[in-house]
Amino acid sequence: MSHCPTLNTTAPLALIIISRLLETSLAQIICFFDALERLIPPYVILVTLASIGWSINQYSLLSGLIFGIPLGLVMAFVHAIFIVILMFMLGILLWLTLIPIYLIASSCHWQLPTVLEQNPTVESWLQRWSSANKQQNTAPAQSTTQQLAALMIGVLLGNWLLD
Repeated sequence: MSHCPTLNTTAPLALIIISRLLETSLAQIICFFDALERLIPPYVILVTLASIGWSINQYSLLSGLIFGIPLGLVMAFVHAIFIVILMFMLGILLWLTLIPIYLIASSCHWQLPTVLEQNPTVESWLQRWSSANKQQNTAPAQSTTQQLAALMIGVLLGNWLLD
């Protein structure tokens, strides 16, 4: 006896709706990261200029410039890092939620909507990733000793920074 409720190739409506919603959300997150590549420099400049203006308003011109530039850069990078981590975690959660849906649909031979495959931004990212992966494979492989050395250097630097 099969564990699939129907022998139909069309998935149940609830599964189609959930899949379409999750795939659309994941596609939007990928589009966000695509736009973010172009928007980070103007964002950093805008926040730095706002910080400089605020600092000059609060202090004098020279003190405002000395205080405002580092403050703006730090604020811009902290906000950008927070937003990137938040969106990345949301994308990972969406992908992890989609995996069981794909497994269920695959085991029952159901067809689900292909929102991710039809999105041009997702397609260009996948092509860019696969071409970068092919370029990495042409480079000579590192030996295990080199990989362990790089790992240990990273651990030592991390411990040094924590101290």
